[in-house]
Amino acid sequence: MWEYIPFENCLEKTKIKFKLPKKDYKESGKYPVVSQEESLISGYHDNISYIFKVTKPIVVFGDHTLALKYIDFDFIVGADGVKILQPVEEINTKYFYYVLKALVPKTTGYARHYKLLKKLDIPVPPLAEQERIVAKLDAAFAEIDSAINVSEIQIKNSFTIFENCVRQNFDVNIVNSEIKKLSEISTYFNGLTYSPKDVSEEGTIVLRSSNIQNGRMHFDDIVRVKKDIKEKLIVLPNDILICSRNGSKRLIGKCSLIGIQEEPMTFGTFMMVVRSEFNHYLQWFFQSNFFKEQISQGQNTTINQITRYMLDEVKLPIPDISIQNKISKQLSEIDSNVRQVNKLQTQKISELLKLKAAILSQELQPSEAA
Repeated sequence: MWEYIPFENCLEKTKIKFKLPKKDYKESGKYPVVSQEESLISGYHDNISYIFKVTKPIVVFGDHTLALKYIDFDFIVGADGVKILQPVEEINTKYFYYVLKALVPKTTGYARHYKLLKKLDIPVPPLAEQERIVAKLDAAFAEIDSAINVSEIQIKNSFTIFENCVRQNFDVNIVNSEIKKLSEISTYFNGLTYSPKDVSEEGTIVLRSSNIQNGRMHFDDIVRVKKDIKEKLIVLPNDILICSRNGSKRLIGKCSLIGIQEEPMTFGTFMMVVRSEFNHYLQWFFQSNFFKEQISQGQNTTINQITRYMLDEVKLPIPDISIQNKISKQLSEIDSNVRQVNKLQTQKISELLKLKAAILSQELQPSEAA
């Protein structure tokens, strides 16, 4: 017999004694840090006194991010926004996790979302039925996740192939080329500073890091401002847009040629624009390790930001125009092929995720036999 139990009645009381500030996360250490971020592990720390002991499995919920994680190991609670959900004895934790995956809304913007969980009624069958459902979902999802992993590896490999092609093109084609500083052949500057009160449904589009996806401009997520904007800060079709600062370090340095747009646009203060007659060549240089190694002072060093002073020190080969065109043509063709592969794999992943959602929904429907 299935019951519908109010969300809060499904939980035991838990207490979080310590939350590790994000600035104290380490890249390696003895104990994993679990936060509200999407990834299972957000970092590490070595202080054993910070550990949250897991005596039986729990669910971690991200109050801001809506992330859900099934956790069956000791960990350190990371930063703000973590809610630890410990189901009562009558509810299997993995079953509870799957129910929340099915019932929690995908997004309602940046806010506190725990209040949404409080409104839920959780479908709860007998414990034996919960365990049967969990076993079936685990088996089905293992196969689907394996297929998703194959597609993700193909996407990752395609980017690796592209990066190797960029390096090879520069290695082969820039021999004996003149070396110049970036500052000699281009200008670059940060974008518009604006406040929340400047944001409007009408006005000028402000380009941000989210508008660069895999080296191309995307306009699904736009912000407009009503504010006087200097002519210099209105982007031109051949400008290169670069993410110069971001809370996520892995996004710093991503770039795209802006291209022709249907209306005037500017760009935010955490972005930079590069203007040069060589931009069709520079767009590939900025994606090469020749550039990345210079601004990171070593290939394995994490980049915290890109400043004008850093770009002032960047040196690059400037081959004659025929070689520049050759590099641009070859890499554009390879880039197009890589994108086609990634599009197909991304579509495959999307279909597999839909399949997971359908299986999950079907299994959580009360059956007459139960």
